[in-house]
Amino acid sequence: MRFLYLILCSLFISSWSYTQTTFKITGGKVKAADGSYLTLQNAGFANNSGSPLEVGGNVVLRGNAASATIGGTAPYTIFKSLTVNKSSGEVQLGSHITIADGLMNVLSGDVNLNGYIITLGPTAAISETPGNTVKGAAGYIVATRGLNAPAADNVAGMGLEITSAANLGHVEVVRGHGAQSAGGSTSILRYFEVSPEFNTGLGASIVFHYDGSELNGQAEGQLKLFQSDDGGASWTLLSGAVNTSANTVSATGLEHLSRFTLSAECLEATLQAVCQDITVQLDANGSASITAADIDGGSTGACGQLSLSASPTSFSCAEVGAANVTLTAMGGVGAESTCTATVTIEDNAGACNQVVCVDAAISNLIVYIEGLGLNGSLERAITRRLELASNRLCSGAVVSVVVSSLESVIDYVAYRSGNGIPPAAADDIIAEIQDMADALNAGTGECCAAAAFSLAAGDLGLSEVERAYHLEVFPNPFTNQATIRFYLPQPGTASLEVFNLQG
Repeated sequence: MRFLYLILCSLFISSWSYTQTTFKITGGKVKAADGSYLTLQNAGFANNSGSPLEVGGNVVLRGNAASATIGGTAPYTIFKSLTVNKSSGEVQLGSHITIADGLMNVLSGDVNLNGYIITLGPTAAISETPGNTVKGAAGYIVATRGLNAPAADNVAGMGLEITSAANLGHVEVVRGHGAQSAGGSTSILRYFEVSPEFNTGLGASIVFHYDGSELNGQAEGQLKLFQSDDGGASWTLLSGAVNTSANTVSATGLEHLSRFTLSAECLEATLQAVCQDITVQLDANGSASITAADIDGGSTGACGQLSLSASPTSFSCAEVGAANVTLTAMGGVGAESTCTATVTIEDNAGACNQVVCVDAAISNLIVYIEGLGLNGSLERAITRRLELASNRLCSGAVVSVVVSSLESVIDYVAYRSGNGIPPAAADDIIAEIQDMADALNAGTGECCAAAAFSLAAGDLGLSEVERAYHLEVFPNPFTNQATIRFYLPQPGTASLEVFNLQG
């Protein structure tokens, strides 16, 4: 086998520089004494040996080239220590690398994972400076340590401090830089996946470190800590404290460890509107109202936020029966969830029995008028006009004709108000008649005793015969001439009385 030995003793040689584009190894090992440096100026590193390569000493990548690559055809390369100190540009991985037992020191310039893995050995660590970090949407950094009652243990310098009185056993810590997302929200460009050997009853505290370059558009002062137990599919908001000066978010009281990330948005996907069907009763005025809480069947919020609204919330006689009501739950950052409840509107109070029996109302009004003690001819002028309107209604006359008859009574009573009819009584009569006319125009007025007007001849008493008269006048109102037609319920003699406005 062919070996390439670079034995660099710190006693005699402090550094060795290579200024070509790529430092290529096609086989063997690169050996260097501890404390020695292999500096690549504007150059990458390629391991084309076909097998893992161990590189001793401290490999330093410097320069201002846009990109320097650590890669090659070998599956991975093992470095004792690796320093990135580029005045501009970045270092990009082209294969997996391992830091055996030294330090991966990122002083200037970023390291782009590019989908590859950096493994930190049992005593290796990573050190970064503000704005100079390991990054990349794919790939990750990983280290495994034994943690027994750790106290603010920043595993391999990766940026997650763990404190617990428990024995966690062997703990694998993964640091990735892909944005986590859920419910339309996203996170910063850093997460940790912590997998302890013993992972219950930990009572742990953590301090999550982040770099300002990883904020991903998040409002730093509003960062919150989230935990996922299913690899990032769903998230739970933790109670934590952000320190923007130290670039940390801390949390306590964690009984187990899993995946953690930070976001100023709401990653929780627990927002869910849950409806329940209800029945409501209309009040005496024919109205009812509900609140969102009335149809809430246990809705859940997100990130400690839940507000409910419902539509529609007001009901009247027109909605008697089943109505669909939408419940909207809002929580997190502008997220919402909806469901539909069936609200059954009932009218047990009878407020919606809107059918006005105009014939019965006229009969009651006639009784009232007859009790006023009016002049006989005046009383008959009013009551017979009312009877005429009732007869027209119950004989099937069109509504406009019946309403016209009622309006003629209103005109007459208004004319005689204070002139034979006490004003207060006239106002009452007019109001009652107007209500009848309004009901007819609204389609809720009807004749409730229509069958009573189809009795056979000989079965009617005198008063009933009078109530069965049918009289038509047209045009109405008129100025000079009008045609009067009247109908009798049976053959016989009838008299017709005609009154002017003065009765």
